[in-house]
Amino acid sequence: MTRSDIIKLIYQEKNNLLIRDIEKIVDILTEKISSSLAEGHRIELRGFGVFAPKKLAPKMASNPKGGAKINLPERLSVKFKAGKLLSEKINNKS
Repeated sequence: MTRSDIIKLIYQEKNNLLIRDIEKIVDILTEKISSSLAEGHRIELRGFGVFAPKKLAPKMASNPKGGAKINLPERLSVKFKAGKLLSEKINNKS
């Protein structure tokens, strides 16, 4: 599902909202989630799941193209854990 698909679905459910307002809401939401994760904060959306930054240790890796060794510095990744309601919906346990 793409950003435009999400906007269309919201508009179909709440057609009293303007599409440009829905676009702004989706943009603000994604920006706030992204910036909070970049700052190291955990995001919990009840029933949906938890996004949490995970610190990855520095390591040596090899370039798949030439096999040369490269040093990967410490970095952040995002871990997602599905909430109970989402897990049940995915597994048809509603």
